[in-house]
This record gives sequence, structure tokens and C-alpha cells, in this order.
Amino acid sequence: KCGELMLELLNRIIISVSGTLAAEDEQEKQLIGDLRELLNKHYAEADVLQYAENALGDKLTDLNSKFTKQYGIGIEEYIDNRQLNAAKELLRFSIKPVEEIASESGIGDVDKMQQMFRDEENMTADEYRAKWAAWIR
Repeated sequence: KCGELMLELLNRIIISVSGTLAAEDEQEKQLIGDLRELLNKHYAEADVLQYAENALGDKLTDLNSKFTKQYGIGIEEYIDNRQLNAAKELLRFSIKPVEEIASESGIGDVDKMQQMFRDEENMTADEYRAKWAAWIR
């Protein structure tokens, strides 16, 4: 009888703890999802990292490992990818000058944008536009 009571007590403890862990895990996923939404909305702003830290009330260094675990990419790399994708879209579908695109996409600096294009696309931003822009054809 004593063994049965101990087993029942242990089972209740395990169920209670696993429920608490699941709730904490769900809260963490929600927080990281909120961070991703915030980054998607404000990626082009110069102080997006500071804005995110103020809005979420957590240190981004703590959130970075959780963000990486959930999405497989770090926060700063995610922002860089969003900015580069915005620049690609602007190059393909607008006639704006490269300098304006660098600013509007959040990259800010034309040299940095050119380096990002060389690293990711093996071409400059102008070469990318010439290859992919629909309005040029």
C-alpha cells in the first residue's frame, strides 16, 4: 500500500512539473515569436536592436540563443537577411538609386550593401539589378 501511494505521488509530481515546463516553453516560444514579428516590422530602423530590447524588457543576448534555437539563425543575422531581401526587392521592382535603396532597406551604407551582395550573390547590387530587374527587359 505504501509503495502504491509513493508511486501515485511521484506520478502526480511528474505530471505537475511537466505541465509547468510545457507552459514555460509555450511562453518562451510566444516571446521569441513576438521578437520575430517586431524585427520584421522594424528591420529597416537603425536602432532596431535597442528598440527590441526596450519593447521586450529582456536582454537580447539572452534571447539570441533562444531565437537561434527556434529559428536556426541569430538575431543580427536575421536582421541582415531581412535588410538584404528588402534591398533585392527594391532593386528588382523599382528604379530608385542604389544609395536610396541602401538607406530604405536599413542597410544604410552603400559599401556595406555592396559587400553583402558580393558575399551572398557573388555580384554587386548593380549587377543584381541588371540580371533580375523586370523593368529593364
